[in-house]
Amino acid sequence: MLRRMWPLTQNAPKPPASGRLSWIAPLAGGAALVILSASAVTSSAEETRIADLRTSGWSEIEKREETKKLPGEAPYENLTRVIQFTYFVFAKDSERKACWISYDSQRDEIREGCEPAE
Repeated sequence: MLRRMWPLTQNAPKPPASGRLSWIAPLAGGAALVILSASAVTSSAEETRIADLRTSGWSEIEKREETKKLPGEAPYENLTRVIQFTYFVFAKDSERKACWISYDSQRDEIREGCEPAE
């Protein structure tokens, strides 16, 4: 097959030896994936996410939305930059958490955070 791809030369590249090291590539790729996903889990384990609160039984007892319209950042000064905030209060047993999530239309960025509420 490789010789057909190289019809003008007699010294076509030879295919790699099959079976000798073919198991290394998937193993190395899998190991890299495990290392990367483990670091992602450890970095986000300290942060409380709204979706995690909902799945672990926290109840949303309050919700408020706010939208801010600002001038765009350079080079988009003529466009309106919209930042939408949603504030939540969650409760579980005797604990409460105040959380927020925001979306920035110009940066196409979603951010969120939570802290204990009084």
